[in-house]
Amino acid sequence: MEDTEIHHMFELAGPDLSGRAPEDVFGRLAERMVHRFGVTVALINFVGPDLLHPRAPSGLTRELGPLPRHLTPCAQVVDAGRTVVVPDADAVAGWREHTFFSGCGCRFYAGAPIVTTSGHRLGTVCLLHRTPRRFSETDRRDLEAFAEVVSRELERRAPRPWPGPPGFDSAPAPVEFGLAPLAARLDRPFLNGATWPPAGRSVPGEHLESLFTPAPEGPAPTRDREAAPAGTGSRLPPVLQGERLKTLLMHHTPDLLTVHAPDGRLLYSNRDSGDADRLEVGEDGFEVILPEDRERVRDEGWRPALRGERTHTRWRWNTRSGVDRWMESSVVPVQRASGEVEYLLAVTRDITERQQREEETALLRSAVMAAGHAVLITRAAPIDLPGPEIIYVNEAFTRMTGFTPPEILGRSPRVLQGPGTDRVTLERIRQRLARGEGADETLLNYTREGRPFWAHLTITPLLDPAGRVTHWVSVQRDVTHERREQGFEQARREVLERVAAAEPLQDVLAALTGMLEQRFPDTTASLLLLQGGRLHEAGPSRLPPDYRQAVEGCRIGPNVGACGAAASLREPVVSSDLFTDPRWEAFRPVIERHGLRACWSVPVFSGNRTVVGTLALYHRVPASPAARELEVLEDTARLAAVVLERYRALDDQQRLSLFDSLTRLPNRTLFSEQLRAALNRRQEHEHVAVGLLDLNRFRAVNDSFGHDQGDQLLQEIAQRLGEALGGSGLLARMGGDEFALIVEQLPAAEHTEQVAQAVMQTLAAPFNLRGQEVFVSGSLGFAVAPADGHSGADLLLLAESAMYHAKQRALGWASLKFAPQRDARRSVALEAALHHALELRELELHYQPIVDPAGRVVAAEALLRWYSPALGSVSPDEFIPVAERTGQIIPIGAWVLERACLDGAALQRLVPGLRVAVNVSSKQFGQPQLAPQVRGALGRSGLAPELLTLEITESVLMDQEEAVRRVRELCALGVRLALDDFGTGFSSLQYLRELPIHNVKIDRLFVQTLQDVAGKDAQIVRAIAQLCQVLDLEVTAEGVENAQQAEVCRQLGINLMQGWQFARPMALDTLCAWLQQRPEAEA
Repeated sequence: MEDTEIHHMFELAGPDLSGRAPEDVFGRLAERMVHRFGVTVALINFVGPDLLHPRAPSGLTRELGPLPRHLTPCAQVVDAGRTVVVPDADAVAGWREHTFFSGCGCRFYAGAPIVTTSGHRLGTVCLLHRTPRRFSETDRRDLEAFAEVVSRELERRAPRPWPGPPGFDSAPAPVEFGLAPLAARLDRPFLNGATWPPAGRSVPGEHLESLFTPAPEGPAPTRDREAAPAGTGSRLPPVLQGERLKTLLMHHTPDLLTVHAPDGRLLYSNRDSGDADRLEVGEDGFEVILPEDRERVRDEGWRPALRGERTHTRWRWNTRSGVDRWMESSVVPVQRASGEVEYLLAVTRDITERQQREEETALLRSAVMAAGHAVLITRAAPIDLPGPEIIYVNEAFTRMTGFTPPEILGRSPRVLQGPGTDRVTLERIRQRLARGEGADETLLNYTREGRPFWAHLTITPLLDPAGRVTHWVSVQRDVTHERREQGFEQARREVLERVAAAEPLQDVLAALTGMLEQRFPDTTASLLLLQGGRLHEAGPSRLPPDYRQAVEGCRIGPNVGACGAAASLREPVVSSDLFTDPRWEAFRPVIERHGLRACWSVPVFSGNRTVVGTLALYHRVPASPAARELEVLEDTARLAAVVLERYRALDDQQRLSLFDSLTRLPNRTLFSEQLRAALNRRQEHEHVAVGLLDLNRFRAVNDSFGHDQGDQLLQEIAQRLGEALGGSGLLARMGGDEFALIVEQLPAAEHTEQVAQAVMQTLAAPFNLRGQEVFVSGSLGFAVAPADGHSGADLLLLAESAMYHAKQRALGWASLKFAPQRDARRSVALEAALHHALELRELELHYQPIVDPAGRVVAAEALLRWYSPALGSVSPDEFIPVAERTGQIIPIGAWVLERACLDGAALQRLVPGLRVAVNVSSKQFGQPQLAPQVRGALGRSGLAPELLTLEITESVLMDQEEAVRRVRELCALGVRLALDDFGTGFSSLQYLRELPIHNVKIDRLFVQTLQDVAGKDAQIVRAIAQLCQVLDLEVTAEGVENAQQAEVCRQLGINLMQGWQFARPMALDTLCAWLQQRPEAEA
């Protein structure tokens, strides 16, 4: 039994109403309501179809007759079926027009519906007061309890069944409302077998009149908790009726029920067993209360009860053992008709354990509420949409997000997410929560107003005794400032890197102002330079163009905006509100037009403390900087000073940086600009020739005569070339022994021959070095615009291709004809581009997995790929032969070996034991430094030697004596060797017998034709596989492109397979992702 129901029983059901007339009963109840709630008027009303019938008014000075139903607030209470409270009718539109308020002059209203046990609404009990007032949740419950008492009395006195609509045969299911369950247990009689109106219908007015006729003689019908069949007349068992029931309730309740005189003396107690701490009848009830609690109990519980109020108070029992026992007492005054308190009823319960739990909970709640970090508690499910329901947030959460508890409770934490929230992080959190694990992440969230902020959140599961997750506790810390500081520092480093890389000044200044805007969101940065006492825009700005125009060239002064004042006063100037700052009077129209409201400006000082400019931040709301914010602005101004001084120094050095210090000729940088300008100047009928000259055997001169004489030779060659070109061309030194030239206004492409002959002729004469004649030749290549190309980069590349073509064929010079064959032209261009592919990082390794018959990845072959910006993606079949022919395969092969070992070591973290296979060309295999290169690559990468496989073809084994020595050197390092493309060459079995080969790779030509195990190719493959099995060698089938070929290979006894059936070649990062996502291979 709930405490509140016990109190209601004593206060409302205690008076003996059974022998009174109806009007007397309801009048008494109305008086009790006025006294209980301290209001002006209390009414019991019954609602008919058209009229409201007030009954038993208390507090009215005149009779109140029937009122039109639609004008009364009570009708709305009945229609709504719930309690309605209007604290101030004048403040609520629509209520002030009601006759109740206008007739009674009252502003407060509270009404509760009178509902039968079958759920039907008969009327209301209502309260009115002349002034506005508050109405607590306890008041609401008590008013509903009064309505329940009225309903109970109506049902007990009803002489006949309630009328119902035609065809409505039985009552709806009873509604448990207020005291109905308690009244049933207290032998309060109800009607049996009545047919009630449907929910929401009012009882007709003529039926209401019958309620005020005397109750019929004889015992009233009753109903137990389980309803008896209609018409049976079943009653409670005799043992549960009358005084016997009351005695059972009083002596078997776990609570202490006592009756006290107004002076506190105990008159009755339901505890009559031996209890050392029991209070005896006639003793002062306050004796059992701890002395330090007595006065508080008198103030909170006793004195208000003597004034007719029902009270609740907590206190400690004065036990003989000295151990505090917390008690909770509810005191209900029992009054005479005059209103005088006759005695007091007290219900007392031991709440020691609850008090301890509440204290612990209050302590924990206080700690959480006072915590500096936001705390959020949700239910455990659902993890997926719509997300778990929030059931608690602390004050720090509200300060962080702007969401108050009423706004956020019942919603999902997803309400904090927005367009910038990282979905990958969210998915990672979701997966961990789905596994019942906590999470620790940093996430971009959004406040109630949509402002983004960074939050570091730690999510912890709460478990029940069975280990199931019941709730999630999320502790969130706002790390926006930290992230901004980190981002600001990173941006600062990037600015310095741009300076070190000598990027254009405008780009650096744009990065600097962007860095400041990133640190201060919703602001615009501006950098101005001071020249001749005036400020000029130094770099890109997002300020409105007409404002920039208005301030451009402004003379500085203490009253000229924030920037002019900062430069003049040599100190920071803060204009918190531009609309009111007199320094901005001249600019007011333009700043008002664009909504600029605040400006913080600091001077930019050079190394000698000279003001060289200003750095400013503009805001669109009035704002003043915090100390740290002003410090950041001044730090950025110092960085701007460093940037400006650095680029001033670069300006002084620019001339030197554009010319070669040895020959005084333009260098590559200036040559590129000159070439661009020449192409832009070219007329439609003119041609521009680009030449590239490379001196032959210049290194021999350096080695023989020394670098000083080599430098002298370069100076003399530059002088001769300049004389040969005269005023018809531009000459530059590209670096080392390479020169470039530009010839403009050629009437035809063929005229390059005359220029070439002049250059070759000037080199033909001997040079004198230390008294000795030295002859120098060169290789010259030409490309002509527009026949060979239109861009400087293309022409220079093609000229280089022609130069290499001339060098290889000892032609002296060569030119790409303006209508050449495209294949020849591409071949020359490819050869030239390949010389620079390695240094320009255009080469990349892709990896193709090698699998065993069960589908498990055991190795990956490194395959070289080349993407040239000029030529596009170049096939290995096209560039590998060129690299072999030109000798570029040696440095390229060394790079491939180094890169593959590094990648192989990295792959061990994903697939321990994964081998990496690298192809070794015939030229590379013949190099004596191959074994030291392999040893060095393994040592630098940390890759175990047995995880590196070197693939060689049969052609490298033609020189058998040298091949055996090289193979043994490699095997001594612990690496594995594989014989590639087996079956396409001589395929001598002697190699397999005498060389320490570990693996044989069957060429794809035999694999691609496999249809079944009976064909000729299948028999060849079977023979190779059986031979390798006898020799204890692995055998790999290359080019497996479909499931049928894979199955035939398995049946033929192949150990390993490689091909598109399993995976295409892929870049390292793609391979890593593929390995991570790859499911367990099926056998």
